[in-house]
Amino acid sequence: MKKTPLLALAIATCIVVIVIQTVRHSNLSGEVEEWKKKAAGSAGETIRKEAAPSGMRTARKNGNDKESAPEADSNQEGGGGASLRQILANPDPLARIELLLAYVKGIDKEDIPDALFALQESAPEWDPHMRMAVDLLLTRWGTLDAEGALAYTQSMKNRKRAGQASMQVLRVLASQDPEKAKEWLATLTDNPEAKNGWMGHFYAGTVATEWVRQDPEAAIAWAKSLPDSQRRGALGGALETIAATNPVEAAGLAMDLEAGKERSDVVGKIAESWAETAPKDALAWAMTLPGEDGESAVNRAISGWAEVDAPAAAAFVDEIPADERSDSQIREVANRWANQEPAAAAQWLDTQPDGRGKTDAMGHVVWNWTNADPQAASAWLIEQPAGEARDRGIGALSKATFDSDPAAAVIWAAEISNERTRTASLERGVRGWLDRDPEAAQQWLNTTDAISAEEARKFQEAAQQDRDK
Repeated sequence: MKKTPLLALAIATCIVVIVIQTVRHSNLSGEVEEWKKKAAGSAGETIRKEAAPSGMRTARKNGNDKESAPEADSNQEGGGGASLRQILANPDPLARIELLLAYVKGIDKEDIPDALFALQESAPEWDPHMRMAVDLLLTRWGTLDAEGALAYTQSMKNRKRAGQASMQVLRVLASQDPEKAKEWLATLTDNPEAKNGWMGHFYAGTVATEWVRQDPEAAIAWAKSLPDSQRRGALGGALETIAATNPVEAAGLAMDLEAGKERSDVVGKIAESWAETAPKDALAWAMTLPGEDGESAVNRAISGWAEVDAPAAAAFVDEIPADERSDSQIREVANRWANQEPAAAAQWLDTQPDGRGKTDAMGHVVWNWTNADPQAASAWLIEQPAGEARDRGIGALSKATFDSDPAAAVIWAAEISNERTRTASLERGVRGWLDRDPEAAQQWLNTTDAISAEEARKFQEAAQQDRDK
């Protein structure tokens, strides 16, 4: 009997056993890892949290029935098992966004109130990714249970946050079922804030903005039927949404509205949005409109044009006879140009006729220019003729220079010609200077002839009162 086949059979058997054991070990490792994840997740689940809305905060009770804040490292996992704190601490902004999306997609509606609380514990309110996460969580909640989410937001004690949160959920509901969104809005008519205040305006606009994407005719008909405080928001939201992709259609629909302030406001918004992509077309349409409609549309179209091409918009305004240029046209072009090239905006403003528009724009232009090039802004301002426009510019320069040079800010404020404006600006500057550098400020007060001894005494007394508080 040959031994070779037996040896080969034994070796083959061993190999099979090894393979089986390897597979089992691999499966077992996977099961262990899965068990670890479940164990980690269930550790926090032993205590369920009860919602007690206040702003977006909730509280839970521990084993001794004492109120305690939920952990910022919420037990809900998403984005590969990361907590909210871990996600927001990620140094890569793009990864932060991807992880937030994964987290929100995986969360159950019952856990969203606690996640909102944990979010506040993980980042400051102004953090853009924190705000993004709040919106994502509310959107998720609105998708899963819009009515429950709206009930929660309306019970929040912080009314401003309640309004913002409600609008985010309402947006989701309106995109899914505009009729239900409309019904929910109707139930708020007994709420003075929703009926007469900014909330009603924005709630209606939110519903209309989503509804008009699905059924423009129905959305606009509904908007027209609303009470005054809500109608403007709804019409504006609906027609501006259409204007973003089809300004010609929006313009035609707007003219079906009843003539008056509402229509003028709506056509102005359409013209501004249109001018950002096709300014000449927008202005051509605006100039065909009569009365208040035409004035609003032309001015807003020029404003929208200046946002994307201020020199071209300025050149257009220059072609209008000086006595026919509106204050709005001068102010809007100068303000928007100042955000981009303040020196050029200032030089253009120099060529404009005196009036409210030039005066109003002066402060914005000088403030921006001072932050970019204080010496150039100062040299230009010195050459300006005395008057309200120059005073407005000096006030802006004084404010812009205070943090870096309080002495210069105060000295400039003393140059304001309007006595009331000068006194107010000086007092604000001197009090701040005395608080920051009392020795230098006191020395200036004792030696300057820019202000009277009586004024110096009053400023010192006011500063002392500030310190005594």
